[in-house]
Parts: sequence; C-alpha cells; structure tokens
Amino acid sequence: MNISIKALHNENGIVTNDPNQIVSLLNNKFQDVFVLENDFNLPTFVSRINKNLNFDIISYKDILNKLESLNTEKSCGSDLIKPLILKNCAYGIALSLAHMFTTSIVLSELPVQWKSANISPQFKKGSKLSLMNYRPISFTSVPCKILEGVVQDLIMNFLNTLDAISFYLSQNIPVDVIYLDFAKAFDSVPHKRLLIKLKCYGISGTLLKWIKAFLKNRRQRVVMGDIVSSWKDIFSGVPQDSVINPLLFIIYINDLPENFVNISKMYADNVKVLSRVDCEADVNLLQNDLDKPVNWSNKCLLKFNFENYLMYFGKNNPKRTYFMQNMPLSITDTEKNLGVNKKTMFLTSWFSFFRFVLMVVVVLGLVVPFFIQLVLLIQPTELKDDLVSDFRSIQYINLYEKQKEIHSMKLQLKELDNIKLKTLNYLRLLDENRVSLIEQVSLLVNHKDMLEKEVKKLTNQLSSRSKKEPESIKMSEQVMTKTIYVGVPLNSYIDSDKHHMNRSNCNLDKCFDFSKCSYVDKFSIYLYEPRYKEPLYKHFISLIDLVKDNNSCIYLVFLNMNDSVKSLNAQIEALSTWKSTGANHILYLQHFKNENYCNKVDKLNVKQSVKVMSFSCDSAINYFDFVIPSVDLNSLSQVAFSNLMPLNRKFILSFYKQSYKNNKIQDLIVDQIKHESDVVIINSSQISKTCLHNYCSFDNPSVMQLLKDSQFTILLHSNRYFVDELWYSLYNGAIPVVLGNKDFLPFSDVLDWKKAAVLLPVQRLTELIFILRTFHVDDISAMKAHGRFLFETYFSDHYKVLRTVLEVFKHRIGVLPTPEKDFQVKQFLHIAKQPDDTVINSVNFLKNFSFLSRSSYKSWNSYPGGLTFFPVTPWSNPPPSLYQFSKEGREHFMPIADGKGGDGVSFSRSLGGDMPFEMFTVVMLTYDRYSILMEALQRLSGMKYLHKVVVVWNHPSDPTDDIVWPDIGVRVEVIRASGNSLNNRFIPYSNIETEAILSVDDDIYLRHDEIELAFRVWRENRNRLVGFPGRHHSYNATKDSFDYNSEHSCELSLVLTGGAFFHKYYSYVYTNHMASSIREMVDQYMNCEDIAMNFLVAHITQKPPIKVTSRWTFKCPGCPAALSADESHYFERNSCMTYFEQVFGYNPLKRTQYRADSILFKTRLPSGLTKCFQYV
Repeated sequence: MNISIKALHNENGIVTNDPNQIVSLLNNKFQDVFVLENDFNLPTFVSRINKNLNFDIISYKDILNKLESLNTEKSCGSDLIKPLILKNCAYGIALSLAHMFTTSIVLSELPVQWKSANISPQFKKGSKLSLMNYRPISFTSVPCKILEGVVQDLIMNFLNTLDAISFYLSQNIPVDVIYLDFAKAFDSVPHKRLLIKLKCYGISGTLLKWIKAFLKNRRQRVVMGDIVSSWKDIFSGVPQDSVINPLLFIIYINDLPENFVNISKMYADNVKVLSRVDCEADVNLLQNDLDKPVNWSNKCLLKFNFENYLMYFGKNNPKRTYFMQNMPLSITDTEKNLGVNKKTMFLTSWFSFFRFVLMVVVVLGLVVPFFIQLVLLIQPTELKDDLVSDFRSIQYINLYEKQKEIHSMKLQLKELDNIKLKTLNYLRLLDENRVSLIEQVSLLVNHKDMLEKEVKKLTNQLSSRSKKEPESIKMSEQVMTKTIYVGVPLNSYIDSDKHHMNRSNCNLDKCFDFSKCSYVDKFSIYLYEPRYKEPLYKHFISLIDLVKDNNSCIYLVFLNMNDSVKSLNAQIEALSTWKSTGANHILYLQHFKNENYCNKVDKLNVKQSVKVMSFSCDSAINYFDFVIPSVDLNSLSQVAFSNLMPLNRKFILSFYKQSYKNNKIQDLIVDQIKHESDVVIINSSQISKTCLHNYCSFDNPSVMQLLKDSQFTILLHSNRYFVDELWYSLYNGAIPVVLGNKDFLPFSDVLDWKKAAVLLPVQRLTELIFILRTFHVDDISAMKAHGRFLFETYFSDHYKVLRTVLEVFKHRIGVLPTPEKDFQVKQFLHIAKQPDDTVINSVNFLKNFSFLSRSSYKSWNSYPGGLTFFPVTPWSNPPPSLYQFSKEGREHFMPIADGKGGDGVSFSRSLGGDMPFEMFTVVMLTYDRYSILMEALQRLSGMKYLHKVVVVWNHPSDPTDDIVWPDIGVRVEVIRASGNSLNNRFIPYSNIETEAILSVDDDIYLRHDEIELAFRVWRENRNRLVGFPGRHHSYNATKDSFDYNSEHSCELSLVLTGGAFFHKYYSYVYTNHMASSIREMVDQYMNCEDIAMNFLVAHITQKPPIKVTSRWTFKCPGCPAALSADESHYFERNSCMTYFEQVFGYNPLKRTQYRADSILFKTRLPSGLTKCFQYV
C-alpha cells in the first residue's frame, strides 16, 4: 500500500499537492459510487428454495484447515493482523477462533475492525491528475476473511450450484451478441434487497442476521504510505477484498437471465445475450430482451453502464442497430468477457502467436526452457540473439528479487518466535477473562430470575387490588384513598350562628356548607323543575350530569321575575331542601324586561342563597352573587362578531351619554373629551327609541355602529346596566374603559379584565386621552384579541353564560372544573401484538388538584378557557436537571450516556432531553386503499419510541376479512369512524395513551430517522406543531386578504398535518372548543383540516410551527393522485383561509424563517465520532 500520488485535481479543478487533501479527495470519490437505499417500498422477489439453511457450530477442524491454507504473502487489514502470524499459530488459536466465529454468527455481531477497510488507490490509465483514473484496492481483516470462507462453504454446500447456464453457439448462421456491463457492480449492490434475495434462496435465521451485521456499518479509508484519510461509511455493495464477495454478487444477479428469451451468459460484472438473426422476428425478439433488464435494474438498483456493446458474427449478418434506454449500442471487435480480440481467432503469423506466448511467460515469471527453446528454433535467425539476451536479463532480475525476498523472510522469521510467545500469553489471558465473564453472566442471570419473580409477585398483588370494588364515600365516614385518609369537609357554621346570619355579611366561608361537596366525590347538582318550561332550562339539562335525589352539593332553582314578590317567596319557601337558611342554593332570577326587576330582587327572602341576576342591584354581594348580561344572547350570529382588523379605527374614543341619575359624572366626562377631534359623543336623545326607565339599550344600530368605529369606549361601573354595556363593547370590538370599581366586573375573581379593558378610577378622567394615546398597536391588538376571547368563551350565548356561572362557583369552593372526556370509540379490530418487555410506556401526565392553585387563573384567561379541565397539557415545566439522577428521577428519564453526553452512538441509545421518557402514537387516516395502508404500516416496523398505531377507518364498510395485517412490533388498533371526515384525525380517542401524536396519511413516505428527529424536536417544543413540508399564507393585494401558497419560500407559516407531531391537548381543543363552523367547512370541502389546526395552534401559542428536514412534499411511489392534484384544491383552501379568519376574528398564522436540524448536522467531527443523524 506504499502508493504515492504527488498531485491531483480537486473539486474546483485546481491542482493540490497536499497529501492529506489528496487522500480525502480519493476517499470522497470512492464513496460516491455507493447506493443510498431507503427503508420503504422494498421489492418482493420470488422464493427459490422451499427449505432453509440451518447453522451449526463451526468446528475446530474447519478453522484449522482455513488457517493452514492462508496465503502468507497477502496484505493485512486495518487490524494489522498478518496472515503469516495466523498461519504459524494455527494450532494454538484455531479452537478460540472457532468459538469466536460461532459467537459472532449466533449474536449477529462483528468487531468494528472486521468491517473496516484500508483502500489503496490504483492508477488505471489517462491523466494521473484526474480522480476518475484511480480505482480502489481494498484490504480487509484476515480473520474476518476466514469466517467469510466458512460462511461461503455453508451457503455453497446448501445451494449446490448458482452458475448461470452456459450456451455454445456453433451453428453457421448469423449471430448478434450484446454485452451488458454493470456500472460499479460490486459497490452498488443494495444491502436490503440483497438480504431479501438471500432469504428467497433459503438463507435465513442466524446466518442471515450475521450477513446483515457483516454488511451493516462498514467503513473505509484511503491509505497512502503514512497518510491516512478519515473513515467514510459504506452504504452499499459487497465488500471488496472479501472472500464471500463473489458469491453474494452472483446470488444477487442470479435471477437476471430469467428476463431474457434469448440465450444469456453471466460473467463477473457483465452479461452476454446472443441470438440468431436469420430473420426479422429474431432481431425484434433480441431488441425486446434489451428492454427487460432496464426494469430489473430499476427494481434491483443495479445500473448498467451507458457503454454497452454489440458484436456481429457471420458472413450474412444483417448488422441491425439495437437500442437500450433509447441509446444505440456501440459496435466493437473485442469480446469483453474474454479480453480477446475477435481478429485473433484468425492468426496468420506464427511469429505473432509465439511472441504473445513469450510475453505471458515473462509476466508470470515462469521458467519454461523447453518452450523458449522451441520458440527460438522457429523464429527467424536475426531475432534469436535479441530474444536470448532479453530472456537472460529477465532471469537475472528474477534471481535478485528472489534473494531479496529470502533475506526479508529470514528477518521476519526471527521476529515470529517472540510474536508467537506473546500471542500465546495473550490468548491465555483472554481465556481466563472468558471464564471470569461466564461466571459473571451466570450470577447476573440468577439475579435476573430473582427480579422477574419479584416483579411477578408485585404484579399479582397490584392486579388483586385493582379488582376490589372501591367503597363509596359517605358524608359521615372517613375514607381512605390509596394511603391518604380523606375526611368529610368541615361545615362553615362552626363559629357562626347559622340561624341569624345577616346576608349582607355573607361569603362562602360563612354561608356555604362545604360538608356537602368533597374533593373525592363527584360534583352533584340537584335541579328543581321550573314553574315555566323555558329554553334555558333545557340548555342546563344538556349541560351537566344531574342527580335524581336531593342529597347534592348545590341546588339550582329557576325563578321567573314576572311573578309577584309574594309568589316568588312562596316558591322559595316550598323548596324541600331550603330548610331555614337556603345555604347551597343558587337562585337563577330570569329577567324578562321587567321594569321593577331590582325592586323585586331586593325584597326577596333569599337568606344565604346565591343569586344570579341580570342587573347589578343594590343587594348584590360581590364574589358571592353573580351579575350576567340581560340581552338576548342567542339572537347574534358567531361570524357577525366584529373583526379585530383594522386595529386603528375611525375614533380613538366614544361615549354614549344616557339620561339617568348619573348625569353629573356624564357631564364631567363630556367636558373632558369633547374638544378632541377623534372623539365621538352620542346622546340617548339623538336616538329615536323609547327608553326603558331612561335607559336606551346599546342594541340600537346607531350605537352599534358607533362602537364598531371606536378604538375605546367609556363605561361607568355605577350604571345599573353596566354589564350589558360591557357585553356590547366586547361584541363590537371596542376596548372598554371602565371608570370606577373594577370589582363590579362579571366573574372578576377568575377573569383578568386588565388584559381586555382599561381600568381607571374616576379621578384619572382628566388624564384619560393622554393615557389612551400611549397605547401601542401591539397592546391594542392584544387587548382586542383577549376581549374577543372572553366574549366568545363566557358571554356569547345563554349556554356559555350558564356554564360559566357553574364553573366559577366550583372554582370558588375549590372543586375542579368539568373534565374533558376522551372520545370512546368502537374498536372493531385489534392486531393482537403487545409491545415486548423492553418497551417503556410513556409517563401519564394527569393533572391533579394542584391545578387549582397553580394553573386555574391562567386557564381562565387563555384560550380555550377555564370551563373544562384537561387531563394533559403541553405547558409542563421540566424539573431541575439534577432530579434526573435522583432515585425517583432515574425511573422516568433516559439521559444520554447517563448524563455525560456523547456523539451519535450514545445519542441513538437514549431519548435524552429534560422531559421524562415517553413514546408517541401514530394516528393514520385511511379509506379503502388496502395495499397502500399495508405498505404504510409496514414502513413503521421497528420504529423507535412508537407506542401504538391507531388506524382511523373512514370507509362506511368494515375492512374485508382476508386482509393480512403486518406484524410491526407494536399494537395496531383500527377504529371505525362515525363518518368520512378529515376532522377524524384530530379526535381525542380514548385509546391514545401518549401525549405525543404523529398524524399521518396512509400515502406519505417518511424515513425512520426523519420521524425520530421530528419527535425529538417536538419534545422540546410540546406546544407547537412539528412537521415536514411547509406552506405559507401569502398576501393578495387585489383581494386585501391572504391566500394559501405551496410554492418554495424562505418563510413558512403552516406545516401539513398529513405528517406532523402535535400534543393530544390540541385534539380536545379542536374537537370540543374550536368553532363548530370550521369543522363543518372542513367536511363540506373534504379539505383544510390542516389549515384549521395550524390556525388553532397559532391562535393559542402566537408562534409559528416548526419545520424539520428539507422535505417540501410527501412522496409515495405508486400511490394514486392526491387530493391536492385537483384543480379546485387551491380554490377551496383560499376560501378556507378567508372564512377561518372571519371566525377567529383575525389571521393568527405567524411566519418563521428557520427549520430545526440536529445539533451536529453538517458539523466537521473528529475521527471516530458520529453525527446524531447521518442523513437528516
């Protein structure tokens, strides 16, 4: 390998003399020939043999024979173990090698050095400065070659013969011969396809696994004297300088002749096809044969050279032109497989023949005196002297070389005795270590058995406990939950006189009986049937689970304020659960435009009950009673809500002056703002409408338009109709400016009104205009958005107002909100494959009562609101890093290299990160494309961190019984959708047990490493969408709106959910909280569900999605045309963008200009280190 190359052209055509750069250039060039094979859509091949090859223990005698037959002149590999040493130590090491080789095959593992090759560049022809004129000569490990020889013998004995049929053409008729030459034949064999073909020939089980390990993770480097390049991975090919190389290649191409009708013959790296051509039909048949290897080549990823050759034989040969891949074949006189010129078959000169023989003899270094003398006798006299002189010179040169070799051998033999002694001592130590390791393994096995028994025992105990029926919790009993004793809550009347409590002093601590509402009991409501059947009552019945008896936490009573005070008090006293105090009762005092409403409310004998009122009456107790809007909430359409845009409106401030007792304050407001040009004031007298008790409702068109044109609007808390005015302000997108006590704002104990309104004392009135002009556009946008959120979530209809009253009351008494429920589905098919014992289930992040103290206020003031309680959220904060290495933390975390970090090897073995170990669930939407679905499932086989696959079957009919579902190593659960809807991919199914969900279509094409990278990125961005192809919303100046755009762009704002990770939390929000009109539009178009999810996540997070990998499309070879190919596809998506913007009130999509890649991506690493991901 002492090859010396002084200079080479680099990639830019510049000559370089740097030896390190030269070996690097050569190594890169030699690596370019490899074929990068994906894991999906692997072809199937016909099985050739009905029986399988069984592996047995490798015998000592076989290894000894191999060692004794070693050629000691061969070079060693990167492990530096020379064949001379192995041959001389054959009897001492044969037994150990036999044991080592057997273990290697059984475990399907090989040392790294056995799969590493030193490459020596060999000059071919042409310019020595060109990289293309060098070919690699590979030197691999000699011990591995011995093992390869053993494997080759096993396979050859099993298959008997793999030679292609040889044909002989002897008829005296025209013959055309075509030579097909493989391009980089031995380097291009794809490993996965080779393994499939080996299996077709009966080579399976342990031996096939060993061959797979033998081919996997191979590497090479270029060695030029003392200069060594870095290691390069070998992606494909059968290893050069390998014993088993020719056999594997022959097996791989052995089915090629089956594609030809005519006679064919295979050689090392080419194929000869020949045919008689005495008629036109023969010519056409031969041309047809040339089209077939193209299909075989594409299937097997083994390409033919562009230079294929044609030879004509016979006097009457028509000499037709043949084509391959639309290229005419070149005509040649040289028969490529033999290396003999066709014309040499007709030699006319004896001198030329014997001159040729003499050259062969000289090159081979053979001494054949008799043959040479015969040549000399035949040759002309004038040539004899020259030949004799040449031959003697050659003899002297050979003699000198032989003497030189003998001297070198003597020096090596002197060293062998020492090497042999050292080797024997080393082998003795290895044997002692082997015995010690066997003892340790035995101890570990015993310990493992003991632990398994303990686990089984604990599992049985846990199972027996779970089968016991839990006892119901009773009012006067103490019960035990797990190991914590839970008592009945104390009564609020311990330190008070419950019979003489003054209601004006009431609060929940004094006037509510907590003993009826336990944490561990289900929150119960007893509903009294109202005297009049009202729609609101029906709404409430559908709202919650009601109890049939009167032993409840609270009692809800609907009262119609059109009745007299006497009648209302009589109805209250007649309640069976009222007793003497009315505690735990909620009186819903319905308003029907009664002018004496507050007078009646103040005269009611409500005692210690909670009132829900339509106006802020004097008897209302803050943080105890409820004041709700009195307007007809159900008369307004959702899409009629005012849009957030434009942010800057016609007037900065408006004020609606009304005629009631607060005229003095109103006059003061008018005096302070009337001189501003962008302020508008309107009097109730300007509106031609009869006012109720000097109050004119905001629902007048003039007032409504005034609010739509205003940035801010002034509201007085002292106004009895303040809540209605607030409602209309939010509805029309005007930011309320509340002058007075902020405690009068509805639900102010849970709602943060400072995010949606300007709260000022009346004394700041003189500074009001200055304060409002300091608000930045960002503040205005955020306040409008939050005001719209509060309105839509808690005030937009009677149903939501009623729910809000109930949930706020539960919050006040310390009870969790109504939990979100998983969607229970009919699982009509289970693939009964459970994860093996090595799979660790994700930690179940179920929230508990800490939610009330830590997250409740935030939940009430962020979308989708505090009316429900989510079992999982993406907002979890990781514990300190040191916790991972505590006794408790080690059970849930998998730090890389036990916290030390590391390169790609350590990285691939651990999930790492700051979040506990978890897995993900694939949710795959499908219809009736069986073959595509099966291929999609098969591509998931062996996927790391995959918990299960949930197939959502959208077709109205069940899948047929003859489907053969693939075994992919995890459970595949098929669920029947209620209808064919793209919304089904985002339903929170009960059998999804992980927080991470990978939504995929059945026709997408993603590699395992791409999915793993996306999963790891999502774990660090749990509240974001993480996907592959990116899209963006582009501004259309003509329409003054946004269009959906799929063109390549340096910015993106959406990712396609046909292949994207998202948190299960968003499934609950999409299905249960997002406006139903959006889901209806998705069903109408059978399109846009991905846009809807991108809108939703961006609306919640105010952040863009995250793109991983360079993919811009999903490719599925052989799949039918996607929906996106339809001409109407983009029209529908543009319509969706416009409509979704109306529903959300704005376009929440955010742009981003970067994508996420692994840390060591494109990093130049030191030798011996690997990247986190090699190809992404």
